[in-house]
Amino acid sequence: MKIYFIRHPETLWNKKGLFQGIKESGFSQSGYLTTRDFVEKSKKIEINSIYYAANKRCKYLADELLKVHTEIKTKKDVRLNERSFGEYEGFPEKDVAKVTFFDSKNFMNKFVWRPPGGESLKDILPRVKNFLSDVKKVEEKSRVVFVVTSGGVIRVAMIILGLKSLKEAIVYKAKNLEIIKVDLK
Repeated sequence: MKIYFIRHPETLWNKKGLFQGIKESGFSQSGYLTTRDFVEKSKKIEINSIYYAANKRCKYLADELLKVHTEIKTKKDVRLNERSFGEYEGFPEKDVAKVTFFDSKNFMNKFVWRPPGGESLKDILPRVKNFLSDVKKVEEKSRVVFVVTSGGVIRVAMIILGLKSLKEAIVYKAKNLEIIKVDLK
């Protein structure tokens, strides 16, 4: 089975460097344009299933893919939701670093840091692990599965699947609409 992890299209908050988490913001102009190009290129891939996080930015991409891959199933899954940044959603990362112990350059700190009212990457690890376990059970071995989600979930999935060390995964920042291809055994 092949899983393609895809980070959602660029939002206005992504463009401004704001913590997004579970809150929504509209798409940037680039987000719309690159989605159209991405969907066009996806025609070359035989997709069997699409799982997506329960937010507008991921659902939008799943819906656009469904327009050209009409015979596949899609499934919304809350386990793919980005972690909550709690009180810091909508604030610039650099401003938050000035008023808290959050240090985006310290990978271990970044893994366990939990904003007030929010979640750490470590907190979301069990739900991402559970999602991956279920996909392995449900999907056939020969399937191609798209997983549309956010950067934090992708980082955690890389750790669980052994694609990167904890340090490498935590400092890694997936670009919007970047594909991370994984062969599951």
